[in-house]
This record gives sequence, C-alpha cells and structure tokens, in this order.
Amino acid sequence: MSWDLTHLKALVMKYKIYVIISCVALCALAFYFMSHMGQSNDMKAEDATLQEQAFKTVDTQGKNNGGTSGTSSSTATNGSNTKVEEIYVDIKGAVKHPNIYRMMSTDRLKQLLDKAQPTSQADLTQINLAERLTDQKLIVIPKKGEQATGGNNGGATQGATASSSAPTGSASSNSSVEKQVNINTATESDLQSIPGIGPSKAKSIIEYRDNNGAFDSVEKIKEVNGIGEKTFDKLKDFLTV
Repeated sequence: MSWDLTHLKALVMKYKIYVIISCVALCALAFYFMSHMGQSNDMKAEDATLQEQAFKTVDTQGKNNGGTSGTSSSTATNGSNTKVEEIYVDIKGAVKHPNIYRMMSTDRLKQLLDKAQPTSQADLTQINLAERLTDQKLIVIPKKGEQATGGNNGGATQGATASSSAPTGSASSNSSVEKQVNINTATESDLQSIPGIGPSKAKSIIEYRDNNGAFDSVEKIKEVNGIGEKTFDKLKDFLTV
C-alpha cells in the first residue's frame, strides 16, 4: 500500500505538467459550453420575441386591409360574370357599306361605323357614337340636311327623315306634301301622320318591316297587306326610304 502511494506520487510529479494542462483544458471546455448554451438560449428567446412581433404586425395589416380586399374581389367576380353574346345589326343610310353586321353585345355604334364607313355626306353630329348596340337593331345614318328621328323597337333605332318643305304634286290630288316619311325608320305615329294611313295600316307596315327587313324602295310597300296599287298612288309622294 505504501508502495502504491509512493508510486502514484512519483507518477503525479513526473506528469504534473500534463495533469495541470488537462485540468485547465477541462475547465476551459466546461466554461465554453456553459457560455455557448447561455447565448443559444438568449438567441432563441430573442427569435421568439421577433416572431411574435411579426405575427402581430401581419395580423394588424390584414385587419386594416380586410374591407378593401373584399371589395376588390367582389368587383372582379361581378366583372367576370358579364355575358357577352353575338348580335346582328342592320345599318343603312349615309354609309359606304350598308349591310347586316355581326357584332358583340358590348360593342358601341362607333365600332359598327368603323366597319360600315360613313360617307362624306353623313351627319354624325346627330348620332350618339357611344350608344351600345342591341340585337336586331336597324340604324340609319342621316345625311347632312336630314333630321335624325327615333325609329321602331321602342325608339332605339337611329333614323332619318327628309326635312324638305317644298310642295310636291300628288298623283291623285293637288294637295302639297309638307314632309316625306322614311318608311324604314318611322314609328306607327309617324306613319299615321300620312293621309290615308290609319292605325291598322301603320301596324301592318311595321310588322312587315320587322319580319322582312328594311324596304329597298318605296314601291316595296305595295307588298304590305292592305296597300294596293290605288292606295300606293295616293301615298307614294309622302314616302321615302
């Protein structure tokens, strides 16, 4: 036993420097780990605080912008539900290419005129170029010197009637004609202003025009039920297309 202690002391003395270095190294290592763990805990706590603040900021912004976002979304949805359909519109009068055109229900009169091309005599000051087109609509572009009037289909059609007041002799009488009526754009009341046309004939003319399209000439009105050759002779000086 005495030998063991003596031997141990001898070993300690022999390797004293290594023992001291080892102890110092262990102490330094322990101090390092303890310091590092403390810093790590502090960083975690700081990160948690920053995350909590970030969540609060996002939540506050979401509440402040909630009303505006909802409104924008609703507007976009309503806009996407707009139904666009193909329509057919008949245009005549002072245009280079009178015809029936296929358009879209969102188109305006200006877009139709771009296709039909108004003549140099067209009076566009009487026309609402921003008017939206509707299906089966008849549009007559007036010439300069003519007066645009409401046509059939509830007055939705643009029309034109001659405004000349020069008297013209009638084939069957000597009465003068104060104004000619455009049978392609006239309403029932316009037609009834013509001598010899009552409510029944006016309605028949409108129905014929709606079913067969615009009159190509004044003589075409003889195809309307109730208007024969004799009646036409009395009416023709009051009519125009």
